Amino acid sequence: MLHDTSMALETLLLSADREVIRVLHRVLQDLGIDLLLTPTANDAADLLARRKFDAVIADCCSLPDASEIVPRLRQGTSNRSAIVFAVIGQGSTLRTAFGMGANFVLEKPLSVERASRTFRAALGLTVRERRRYFRLDVEIPISVDCGDGIMQSLTTTNLSEGGLAVRAPRRLAPGAKLKIKLALPNERPIECRGEVAWATDDGRSGIKLLTLTDAARQQLTAFIAANCDQMIPLVSSNPRAWGKAEA
Repeated sequence: MLHDTSMALETLLLSADREVIRVLHRVLQDLGIDLLLTPTANDAADLLARRKFDAVIADCCSLPDASEIVPRLRQGTSNRSAIVFAVIGQGSTLRTAFGMGANFVLEKPLSVERASRTFRAALGLTVRERRRYFRLDVEIPISVDCGDGIMQSLTTTNLSEGGLAVRAPRRLAPGAKLKIKLALPNERPIECRGEVAWATDDGRSGIKLLTLTDAARQQLTAFIAANCDQMIPLVSSNPRAWGKAEA
């Protein structure tokens, strides 16, 4: 299944064209993707500064200023990795659309069939990007060597594709380099190196995963995808937020 409704995707549409809005509303509704419409570039810039979106659709025909939004989005923080769709018309070139930072291009006049094919092709990429900012609320045994050659047995409190959070009997030092062995259920243990991203006095720590082999990364990604119904959003897209949304 390409889309899981427990991870509702959010898309911002910048357009003043009723037909574009009608077609894309129908397509995204059928795919279970939430759509927020804004008719001005100023409103879009304000929303992108305050909220994170999985995808942004910029109608460069009905709103010429829309073409300025994409470069600004790529220079920002929270939405620089959003999947961007550019809507163009006759006289516009694909080269121009891709040059401003779009990932996909929709050409007018739009049809439900063609737009649906484009969004289905992009959906897997969007879901993968979204998973980077989710954590799996799960307890998994982990062994950690803090550099003294002594392995500590800890348990994760959450896990993401880029890091994990643990509770330790003593505070881990931020910036400390670690040797890690992560024992996923019914899987071969993952061995890698990590770095303590943050730590609290009560023993909670966030660890950034480093030096994962391609096989280990695929194994971790597959495990998270298979259990995505247990995912909950991070407080922010900053890795230092790992685990801080715990109850």
